[in-house]
Amino acid sequence: MRLVQSENSIHTQTRILLILGIVVSLFCLPACMSLDESSSSDDHSDSDELNDNALDDDELVVNDYIDDDFDDDATPEPGLYEFAPQPSDEIGVFVSTLGNDLNPGTLSQPVKRIQRGIELATEVGKSVFVATGTYEGSVVTTVSLYGGYSHDFMQRDIELWRTEIVANGDTGVEISNEETRNSVVMEGFLVHNATETDGVRISNDTDLIVTTVLSQNIIWGGKGESSVGVRIRNGATLIVNNIITGGAYNSPDVLNRGVSGIRVSGENEHIYSYVYLAGNTIRAGVTEGGSAVGIGITLCHAYLYGNLIDGGVATGTNSQSTAIASDLYYYSPSLIDLFSNIILIGTSEKPAIGLESLAGWAFLYNNDIWGPGSPCLFSQYDFSEEFNLCLKSFFMMYLFMEEFQYSANISQDPMLLYDSETSRISADSPCIDAGINPNELEDDFGFILDDLGLELIDLVSIDADGDPRPYGAGWDIGPDEWRP
Repeated sequence: MRLVQSENSIHTQTRILLILGIVVSLFCLPACMSLDESSSSDDHSDSDELNDNALDDDELVVNDYIDDDFDDDATPEPGLYEFAPQPSDEIGVFVSTLGNDLNPGTLSQPVKRIQRGIELATEVGKSVFVATGTYEGSVVTTVSLYGGYSHDFMQRDIELWRTEIVANGDTGVEISNEETRNSVVMEGFLVHNATETDGVRISNDTDLIVTTVLSQNIIWGGKGESSVGVRIRNGATLIVNNIITGGAYNSPDVLNRGVSGIRVSGENEHIYSYVYLAGNTIRAGVTEGGSAVGIGITLCHAYLYGNLIDGGVATGTNSQSTAIASDLYYYSPSLIDLFSNIILIGTSEKPAIGLESLAGWAFLYNNDIWGPGSPCLFSQYDFSEEFNLCLKSFFMMYLFMEEFQYSANISQDPMLLYDSETSRISADSPCIDAGINPNELEDDFGFILDDLGLELIDLVSIDADGDPRPYGAGWDIGPDEWRP
């Protein structure tokens, strides 16, 4: 991992948008004045809904209204990066709760179940576009899934048009590219209620590294003894702007189980996994008995920028909470790069841990690693003495963890404002202006973004609230950019 210097640039996006808006208005004015006055009485509100009485058993009728002046509309406000292409019958199969599984899955005749849409899309090599609503049943896919659409697929707003998968099996969504070897994107879904283990499970091909993408999802793990929000095996995975929680587990008599926000593992000491996380909120969850882990990696190279990772709550005898655990596998260590992350140390019967490294390597720059009381900021297993070192300060880390590279980290209460889905920093947070500019970073496995034609700045220039970054003197630590 290297840091490269770049000149500070003045962000002119707002000014450009303003100028474009003025120019478009000047060109549009004569056309607008020439419209028939009767057109002003048409009801073109965004709240128009499909008339259920107008549906027959096999066809979905879309709204008659089409914006003829679409090309003349002002440039929309910037938002989170979206991977979804423009929906069309040429590239997509369409799913709506108002559809029918006997339909062909077109824009005007969508199917009803997501799994049926996947079956049709797999046959012809297309993606699946899913309209707002609640869909019962677990999903297995080898094709891309895009949610957050209105029922006519004319509009997309992932928060407004919530697309919910209520799982009824061990796993909510299972993604695999082991046979197709194609990149798979899952974007714009709420996944929960897995009966046993994983909210989302990803199995990547081992021979050819193909990137799987999770973007703008809310994912909950199951209720089983090894509940994981997202479990990944092999390959390369990009996880950006998601909210992921490990779930809940209650079995005080079982010590080697628990909950995890994300678990990543490679195939063996020769085949590693690669995972790239940016702008996410990741929580371990709550367990009575066993362990709570925010992110656990084995045989993995992990790159994290601008995330919030919470070690969760583990109660009961010998329970353990760890925000980030980098495990050793037959003396094959993992590598983890941490830039501008908020790492919250959880609570447990044993001393809670921020970063646990079993002979792995780590790069830490501009992170806030904090927990209440006197937790272990870092823990490392000493093979010569056969016990875990509990290091409670950066100074102790500098003395004992020589394989770490670090700079400008802090250990202070980030002063978060919690709500039901995400976490924001308050006006007095020490994370304000304490982060690192993503343009100054050059990562060691940028092929994950290169394969997608992206740079890190494309993914993190807008925070979870839709606000441009940075604001003020510099970038804030974590996924949120504070604004008054």
